[in-house]
Amino acid sequence: LSICELLFTLQLPTQSVGDAVLASLLGDEVRFSTLFESFVRNFYRHHYATELTVQRERLSWGDLLMNPLVPSMNTDITVVEKAPPNRRLIIDTKYYSKTLDQGPFGGPKFKAGNLYQLYTYLRTQEDRGPRFRDAQGMLLYPTTQQELNESMEVQGHRIRIATVNLALPWEAIEVRLHKLLRDW
Repeated sequence: LSICELLFTLQLPTQSVGDAVLASLLGDEVRFSTLFESFVRNFYRHHYATELTVQRERLSWGDLLMNPLVPSMNTDITVVEKAPPNRRLIIDTKYYSKTLDQGPFGGPKFKAGNLYQLYTYLRTQEDRGPRFRDAQGMLLYPTTQQELNESMEVQGHRIRIATVNLALPWEAIEVRLHKLLRDW
């Protein structure tokens, strides 16, 4: 439905000549972020329904004082193996015109806010058991400037930062998405 809405929006008349609507939509990081997130979640849900649970998940902070002002967190995509050891992967999809930030002393760097968010998802669940303590995370971006396929490990959690090039033919996109999940 999101794709249909997007196509409908592209057909709306404007006062501008040319592809002004397309240009403005491509710059709409919020709309495309939601569309990209839904696409990836539904792709994995469709292709791995028999072996994995793929869903959005509401996480709590595990606040022992149970302060009612503490917000909940929602993952973009949580993937859990149906068979033991029930490994967990939290995928946080992002859509930005620039995937990397410029470091304060030069050179490209991962977006710190994205890492903090994913790290929080992973760490706040550790008290729920071994599969939560061993959970892995992935930041997944559409390719905008360069391909990324990087990994890091922080306090027992492997975090992958990767891209998928949506400008490639569908078959290549499908292969890439399958590979990202297989390499988990």
